[in-house]
Parts: sequence; structure tokens; C-alpha cells
Amino acid sequence: MLHRLWSFRLSRLGKALAKTIVETFLGWLKQLALDIASSISSMSWKKKDVWAVILNEQGDVITMDQIHQDLKRTLTAAALRTTPTGDKPARVDGKWVWTADVPGIVSLFPSGANDEICDSVGVTPGQVKVTATADADLTASVRNISFTVDLEVLEAEADKAVVTVGPEVPL
Repeated sequence: MLHRLWSFRLSRLGKALAKTIVETFLGWLKQLALDIASSISSMSWKKKDVWAVILNEQGDVITMDQIHQDLKRTLTAAALRTTPTGDKPARVDGKWVWTADVPGIVSLFPSGANDEICDSVGVTPGQVKVTATADADLTASVRNISFTVDLEVLEAEADKAVVTVGPEVPL
């Protein structure tokens, strides 16, 4: 009789434990399905999202950089769009416009034929924000995208020393 009572308690405990495990697993599975559905629905708006970045000479996205006075840095603007397989290049409508928020610290020279490329020349030591802006809407409407990089123009530093010898003079 004790054996039957013991096996009855074990079977009830086993059923309760199995029920708890199954309920926990189903709850986790339901949450996973909801997370996947949420991710898929949020992807639909990202497919059309286009934004701008500025690249340095090595092709890396930059948000801040330094340039020495009287030297040149080449900046390149790029428009990107999000796809399920990653970011892809996107076209813009019209030309890229390059601006500096503080005049006189850098001079900007956009390339005539290739306006997404701009040479920046350090003029005066200081900090400046350089922005590239373009129209991302390929219809008659305008939806500007822009990207800003913080540039610090450093004072020109000596890179060599020269000693000049004057003519001989009597004492």
C-alpha cells in the first residue's frame, strides 16, 4: 500500500512538473514569435530610410577629425539606405551642398564634376562643423538628408629645423 501511495505522489509531482515545463516553453515560444513579428514589421519602414555619412580618405565613416592649418583633407559624402541584407548606396536628387558653421576656419572646395567629394583646407586654428546636405527624395518633393563632421584645425607645426650661416664680419 505504501508503494502505491508513493508512486501516486510521484506521478502527480511528475505531471505538475511536466505541465510547468511545457507552459514555460510555450510562453517563451510565444514571446519569440512576437519578437520576430515585431522585427519584420519594423523592417518595412527601414527599407525606404535613406541617410547620409561622410567618409575620410580611407573610406571610413567619420564624425570628427583633425586637419593642420594650410593642409588639405578630402571628405566624401555618401547616401545609404537600409535593406534586410545590410546598408546599400542610394542615389540623391541633385547635388551635394557643403557648408561650414563658422566661416574662415576651413575653406571648402567641392569637386565640380563629382560634388560628393569636397576638399577642406585648414585656414585658421579652431573648431568647425562641416555639413554635407542632399535631397534624398527622387520625386519633385524635397527631403533633405545631411551629415555633419566636427573638424579641428590645428596650428601648423614645424617639421624640420634649418640653421643659416651669415657672412663673416670683422670684430
